[in-house]
Amino acid sequence: MQELLFDLDGTLTDPRLGFVRSLHHALNAGESAPSDDVLAMFIGPPLERTLRQLLGARAELELARAIERYDERYAAEGAFENSVYPGTEAALGELVSKGWTIRVVTSKREDFARRVVEHFALTKYVAEVVGFPASGATIDKAQLIRSLLERTALAPEQCWMIGDRSYDVVAARENGVSAIGVLWGYGSRSELENAGAALLAESWERLLELIGSPR
Repeated sequence: MQELLFDLDGTLTDPRLGFVRSLHHALNAGESAPSDDVLAMFIGPPLERTLRQLLGARAELELARAIERYDERYAAEGAFENSVYPGTEAALGELVSKGWTIRVVTSKREDFARRVVEHFALTKYVAEVVGFPASGATIDKAQLIRSLLERTALAPEQCWMIGDRSYDVVAARENGVSAIGVLWGYGSRSELENAGAALLAESWERLLELIGSPR
């Protein structure tokens, strides 16, 4: 193993406040909007999939504008209504010092993900940020990982994918990459186990133990 592919939302940072507020803005539903707790359950999947599900029968007519509204608010405020999980920076520093190469692979728009990583001064640990294009092209996380492996000539067995949701685990496994599920984010133990996570970590300390040094 040489490379660590980290999810962003729910793994390195807690995006709940900015995500939920931007979803409310996108839905423009007033008192009929789902609760904050319900909306927070959608942290992880691609935005288009989330909005299609939340809009239901309205999706065909309102999806494009809902995405625009989300992006408008997230770019202006939501990206910064975020927090780095305790222990993240120290752990990333330790991993880099051991010789790991760290890349962020996220279902967030790549420019937004870069903004978050830069805002929280994590760029010194991260070799690359990989996310969805701003064009709104429909892709999934498995495609992101596949493209990354092809572009960098990395073998799947050289990498760990680390994330908090089943989407991270499934995307990794579709590309032959082993996945570690973290339990401080938005996915449950059963979700990650059922998706096929090779290992689970309850804390950064445990994750560092599981990862060890590159080999």
